[in-house]
Amino acid sequence: MIISNTKTIHEVRPNTKLEPSMLMPAVVLCCGEDEKELLFAMQECGLVSPIKKLEFRSYRVWKFSDLSVILAPIGTGSLEPLMSEVFSFNIVNKIILIGTAGQTNSSRTVIGKVYRIDEAYLCGTALDREITSYPLVPNLIHTDNYETATIVSTDLYYGLSESENLTKYQSHFPNLNEDFRKRSKHIDLVDMEVGQFYALCRIMPEQDNVQYTAFKGPANALSNMSEQTTYSLSVLKRGLELALKSLQIAINDKPTSCDTNNFINYDSSKITEELKLYWTIQIGVVSILGFLATALEKSPSFTSFIGSLSVFMLMTIGAIYNIVGNYYIRLEAIRLGIVAGQENVITPHLAQLYLFFGAVIGLYFGDLGVTLFVNEFSWSISPTVHIASSVGGSIICVFYMYQIQRKVFCNLFESAPPEYKTYSEPLRKLFSRRFIS
Repeated sequence: MIISNTKTIHEVRPNTKLEPSMLMPAVVLCCGEDEKELLFAMQECGLVSPIKKLEFRSYRVWKFSDLSVILAPIGTGSLEPLMSEVFSFNIVNKIILIGTAGQTNSSRTVIGKVYRIDEAYLCGTALDREITSYPLVPNLIHTDNYETATIVSTDLYYGLSESENLTKYQSHFPNLNEDFRKRSKHIDLVDMEVGQFYALCRIMPEQDNVQYTAFKGPANALSNMSEQTTYSLSVLKRGLELALKSLQIAINDKPTSCDTNNFINYDSSKITEELKLYWTIQIGVVSILGFLATALEKSPSFTSFIGSLSVFMLMTIGAIYNIVGNYYIRLEAIRLGIVAGQENVITPHLAQLYLFFGAVIGLYFGDLGVTLFVNEFSWSISPTVHIASSVGGSIICVFYMYQIQRKVFCNLFESAPPEYKTYSEPLRKLFSRRFIS
């Protein structure tokens, strides 16, 4: 009995609390990502009913009928003990790493897309001096023609950033910076795990049949670390889909049940609030136009002029938020992994309606202005002058409304992620391509 208890204790690994019953031959490994986002990605892929679940220290393990999913922290310090204990049972024969990465200035990748990493290098890790044979490559045989990328892995998260704010900090790592400059000429991505993962998979397993690969996607440029949360969820979801496909595990796009004790629905309150605000403002503008149509005096007066001017300014606010609200709704949709968006159909049409109503109010402005001026000086003018002033007022208002919408859109477009630039094609057509790089 004592011997049996001792054996059981030794089967539980000290750093992760792993035991053989938690592992399947196929494993998907994720490092350094938000647990809630990974859970949401798993749920979207149909992984909703784990057989067993393990939480110990910073490690999380979910066992399903076809595979085990493991979440670990970032860097060699967490990856090395985890993989040592995973491989110690001689159970795992296929393991795939997924997650986000940073994009280098010379990268040919697209932010938000996911790639199979066919070459990996080390730069500033605990394994640099031990691994001398490059490139580090995967050995999992793929039947699909995945897009590929190269990556360099480090243990210094901000050490390889290209942000100007970190120049002083990075000056303390001249050797690291020199090594990175040599590598980055032909490197697409930077992360903290793939290089170590490939190296450890090459040297750790006692059996020769362990296959491994990694799917990573850039969630941000290295010069813009704050952008990564916009794309992390969609990259995780796509990476998990590709991993399951490579492991030949079916993806259930519409899970029928979900164990709420093991999974959390991703918070969508922000996109809901953005949608509410968007439509509140647009409906408010419609109410203002209704007021304008019923409250204007038949006889021209200075009060009518001020009232209609106030309505025009409120319309301008509505036109601006029609563009701005669309932008923020799309960013939040990207974060939630939502591909389509209704506002992309509605927003361009609303933008054109604002131009139309601007033209109508401009006609009123033009005619009202010349009438008030004539009445003030008791002049008599021909109908042609009235028509000319009305048309002139209409042109001025339309030009103003168009330019302010275009200016707002161009400013958002310049700093927008690639998905928004593709998504906003109807607005690009409306506000003239040639002005937008």
